[in-house]
This record gives sequence, C-alpha cells and structure tokens, in this order.
Amino acid sequence: MLAHQAMSVGDAFRAARPVGTDDMKSPVFYEAVNKKFQLDQKLEGQREVIIVIVLHFVHSAVDFLTTLAKLGRVVAVISKSTKTVDEVRERLNALYKDYIDPSLTKENIASDPECLKTFIQSLREKYPPDRFQLVLGDHGGYFAKHLNTLVAENLDFVTGVVEHTSNGHDAYEKYLARFKSFPVPVWSIATTKMKHLESHAVAQSLLTVLNGFIYSGMGINQDMSRIMVMLLGYGEIGGALGKLIAKDLSIGSKLFICDTDVKKHDRARKELASFSVTPLVTDNMRTFLGE
Repeated sequence: MLAHQAMSVGDAFRAARPVGTDDMKSPVFYEAVNKKFQLDQKLEGQREVIIVIVLHFVHSAVDFLTTLAKLGRVVAVISKSTKTVDEVRERLNALYKDYIDPSLTKENIASDPECLKTFIQSLREKYPPDRFQLVLGDHGGYFAKHLNTLVAENLDFVTGVVEHTSNGHDAYEKYLARFKSFPVPVWSIATTKMKHLESHAVAQSLLTVLNGFIYSGMGINQDMSRIMVMLLGYGEIGGALGKLIAKDLSIGSKLFICDTDVKKHDRARKELASFSVTPLVTDNMRTFLGE
C-alpha cells in the first residue's frame, strides 16, 4: 500500500511546483501532498505512532518534518550531517531542541549497537510500548546492520522501517540476504515513481547550474553540445543526469561514466544507446586520465 501511494504522488509533484521555479520541495509541494493524501489525521492503530527520522538538515527539512508530524509524533531527529545548512540547523534546534541530540549521529546508529540500544531504551521509558509504537525513518540504511538484534529486544515497540534512498535500499537488501528475514516490515520508496521524479528534478537542476556556469563567461565559453563530460556515479540521480547530458551532446563529443558498481555499466550503455554519443563506461577513473 505504501508503494502504491508513493507512485501516485507524482501528480502532486507536478501540481505543486511553484510557478516560475523548479523547486519540488517547497511548502507548496508538501501542502499538495497533504491535500492529495489527506494527511490531517494520525496513522490508524490502537497505539499512537512515534517517529524517529534521519535526514539532511537542508532548507526543506522543516516543511518535511511538519508534514511527517501529521502522520505521527516526531520524537527524535538524527542529522545526516554530510549535508547541513547552518541556518536550518539553528531553526530545527529551536523547533525540535528536545529531540536533537548532537551525540547521536548516523555513524553512531550504524556502528555502535550499544549506543543504538541505549537510545531505543530511553524512548521506551518515555513512550511506553503499551501506548506507543515506533516507526524508524531511515535515510541511508543506518539501522540495517543492527535491525534484527534491535527489534528482537523490542518486538513490542518497533513497528517497522521506512527507507527512502537508493543506498539505504541496497543496504537493507544486503543485510536481508545475510539474515534471510527481518522481524518487522521494511518499506523502501527508493525505487518508486516518486523517487524517480525527484531524481530527474535534481538532475535537471544540476544541469541548469552547469549550463549557467558554462555560459557565464568564466573562461569556458562553449555550450554543452561540444564538450567532454565526465560523470562520476550512475545511480538514480547520475543516471537521470547522464540521459539529460547525452541528449544535449552532439556527434564528436565525449561522455565518460565512472561507477565502481560494474552492474551499472550495462545499465548505462543500455539507457544511453539511443543517443548520438556512445559513452565510455568504466570503474576506474584513471582510464579517462590516460594513466
């Protein structure tokens, strides 16, 4: 059911884009999601839903959390500190000061089972399992490694996990293969139409910035159709960006794609086969540098 709803939200993406902008994560977007899926009530259940969420502290974070709070009570926010905007961190600290612990990071929950165990125990004490059920909102597979041990000790408390990144999706698949099963449902929206649309939007924004730089008179002075492009990584965003770049390149241009995951090489060649430029795909960047 979750995946089905996630695929339908593509309509909200298109309807919610503010006029004259490419911002797909504005308050307008989240308002449209609320309206489309009527997120004005808590998730159904005899026990109240509480949510722990890992996310980037970027400009859309506050609006995202506001929307998420319509589904359940947000009780902890864990910074994915690879992307942090200082003014957003300050705003989040003001709004969620009781729920942000600087000592609790994505690295802690991924590598320190005792830290994670202590954290969940503190939540149990504050939110008794007879009245509350916990949903883990993951952003990179950080709960995957210790999920079975964690849930085995908290079957009456942890209800499930929602993962929304491709890296996290791969992490859960990796540990699922090792464990054979998870004791609670793990939902991934990483491969849904919603995420595909988001990846395309991000790629388009990156290409717009790149074109702006090229045409800005900073000494490059050539358009995208006649340059050599090296694309590092062919994941969801890299793949979307590769197709957009290949579409703009003319015959004689060069497109290099490097990804350490050799499984993505055939995908890149297949997806870009219809364009005028044949990409050179490798797992070693030195191939492009002639070393």
